[in-house]
Amino acid sequence: MNRADELTGRSRSRAKSWGRYVMLLISLLPLVVLQSNPVVASTAYGDLNNFDVFNDTGQDCHGFEIELDGIRASDITYTYDWNHYGTPTITEDLADPANPKVFVRYAAHYNAATNSFSAFTSVPAAPPAPTQGHQCTNPSVNIGCEHFGVGHYGVPTIVKYNWLIDDPAVPGNLIHGPAVNVSTPNWTYYPPAQGQPAQVQAVILAPPPPPAPVYEFGDAVWAKAIVTTTHSNVPVPLQDLVSDDPADPNDRNWTNGEPAEVEVEWRIMQMEFSNPGAANNDLVGAMEGLPNGDEVITRRYEFYKYVGPFDTETNEALCTTYPAIADTADPLYKPECDPATVTILGDYIGAQMAEFDVDAALGMVDQLQDGDISQPYPARTLVVGGQTPYTTQVTQGALPSGLSIDSATGVLSGTPDTVGHYSFTITATDANNLQATKAYTLLVGPGSPGEVAGLVLKWNANGVDLDLAWDFSCGAHATDYAVAVGTIGSWYSHSITRCSTGGANVTTLTPLNGNQYYLVVPVSPTAEGSYGRSSGGAELPPAPNACLARQILDPCP
Repeated sequence: MNRADELTGRSRSRAKSWGRYVMLLISLLPLVVLQSNPVVASTAYGDLNNFDVFNDTGQDCHGFEIELDGIRASDITYTYDWNHYGTPTITEDLADPANPKVFVRYAAHYNAATNSFSAFTSVPAAPPAPTQGHQCTNPSVNIGCEHFGVGHYGVPTIVKYNWLIDDPAVPGNLIHGPAVNVSTPNWTYYPPAQGQPAQVQAVILAPPPPPAPVYEFGDAVWAKAIVTTTHSNVPVPLQDLVSDDPADPNDRNWTNGEPAEVEVEWRIMQMEFSNPGAANNDLVGAMEGLPNGDEVITRRYEFYKYVGPFDTETNEALCTTYPAIADTADPLYKPECDPATVTILGDYIGAQMAEFDVDAALGMVDQLQDGDISQPYPARTLVVGGQTPYTTQVTQGALPSGLSIDSATGVLSGTPDTVGHYSFTITATDANNLQATKAYTLLVGPGSPGEVAGLVLKWNANGVDLDLAWDFSCGAHATDYAVAVGTIGSWYSHSITRCSTGGANVTTLTPLNGNQYYLVVPVSPTAEGSYGRSSGGAELPPAPNACLARQILDPCP
């Protein structure tokens, strides 16, 4: 069975994600729609991969986070790791079983002693151009953009991107910067039926509404779609699914060596929240035939800012034709859009490349994140594509004690129970007897940083500041401490005010106005420990601006 067959119909929702100054590259692994009637469509599964993103936050960034709602960690396939931040950390939020969330987080490490991060993404010296995407794949330079990527099975209900920036109130704590809003295409595959060859169709969506929409219309952008006019069955490797390099006529890029043409020129895209069927809510591509059943389809989308006038009450873009009409006798002429006095097409925002391959080859993911002793390892798909079921086995070395791999699915999972550095080789054979092999290394590090007790507060000798002292953590893996402060009477209002004490069990703070309570949180290089317990013994929740995205709780001895 093709792996995508297993996942058909998992979600009927279109993935939504949008961004600024972004070039997104996407590769689609196969999905076979099971309906035989070509008139009835099924939402295709998307595999988000390899996007170049420009830092438009106005400050240095120190990481990037991708949130995918509606799927599980085991649905994550490839991640792109050759950037300034390396292999990402994958975590799950299962608080709402009906809407699981997966977070793929690329982040630099903070050194409290030097007040510096291990990596950064600079601000571009000038606005990006449509041809710069290929320049973002070299981590040895820093021109203000990065190359990230994550592949997945299933269709996320929502996809969100955020740069990670240093919290000015709590140095060393990474928080979300402005949303990076870029739409990813959904593909619908129509299998051959009634003498017709297979077909595939791509759709992109306008920027989605904010959590609490203020207007009837969302952000507006100009979009254009570019397609190749012929198709072969030669797959485009992920490293080649990029913008073409004008300086290299022989470069490998998204066109796959095929001629390309503009399919849609200058289409305004803007979500009308109260009208799901509004014409500008999405951009539906033309049907593309697969007469041989194994053609690889590639597309490119370019996005530009809309800088024309808006309706002040609804936020609807008033100029939806480009070039704008200059003839005053034309019935579609609008004085507010007259090109002699008004500019409506703004700067280039970014480009997105997409590939649909209904017959993706068997492969293995490139990297594995490290784990922590006694903590569940996120279920990780190692084998991708090909025909299931697989036969997956360790052919050299050994997995960390406590981890195992499911032979039929190629999913690694479990709870490591021994600290160490492990090297092993995995070999997978699919139902067609094709084989893929990959060597991995995985570090199992310390576990929970534990919790602290004995917190004592007293006024500093200066009469203004507050001195805090506490017992060292009961957890052997704590290397530092963070401090949170909240309002007495609102016992879950705490937020981090300091991410590091330099490893000391004392610190001095300038108190805020009002009656406050203080919590000391032990931390390791990779996780936070306990925030303490309520009078009823319940674990206190982590702060919304937690110093580390991961929390490991483990009772002290």
